[in-house]
Amino acid sequence: GTTTVLYDKSVSVSIGTDAGSAVPNGQVTYSFVITNTGNGDQAFPYETNSAGSWGLAGGSGTTANLSMGASETVVVTHTVHEDANVGDTDVITFDADGGPFDGAGRTATTTAEQTYGASISFGTSNQGSTLNPGDSFTISYTVTNGGNGNDVFSVFFDATWMTDSSGTTLSLAASASGTATATITVPTNAPSGSSSTIAA
Repeated sequence: GTTTVLYDKSVSVSIGTDAGSAVPNGQVTYSFVITNTGNGDQAFPYETNSAGSWGLAGGSGTTANLSMGASETVVVTHTVHEDANVGDTDVITFDADGGPFDGAGRTATTTAEQTYGASISFGTSNQGSTLNPGDSFTISYTVTNGGNGNDVFSVFFDATWMTDSSGTTLSLAASASGTATATITVPTNAPSGSSSTIAA
């Protein structure tokens, strides 16, 4: 008699590194290996999805016709969302031949790294229209955290007539602003027409 081996369609997916990190708009690549674990030649469709709708590239298609035990590597590029704060994560799911129920699948997690930046601008001043020796007034500057995570900023004033300052150390959340203030006092021996500048 003749014995016929029935076709057994089967596939597995493996991944080398299943976690990575990058700054916003930065990219992480993951390599998924699709292996034909069945007993006949077969091509397998695959797709990738992002839980947080971050950018994906290269994660959709169909393998070549793989013989028994043969593999194909699919490289998926994951782009961190431009508005991601430090520590935000996104999980991508890579499915071959329909995913775990019908085929196989794996996941990978990407974490947003911290970016740093700051801006400083003139805020307000209660300087009077005329000043006499001994008069004081305040000048404030606004510091904005341009990074995507909490950060600490130090503000330095350069002013000859400065007699006091406040808010020179600011702990700010991402995109938050704080105020640094300098007190300017006209010296009691300042001659008429004299002036002073301030920089921050």
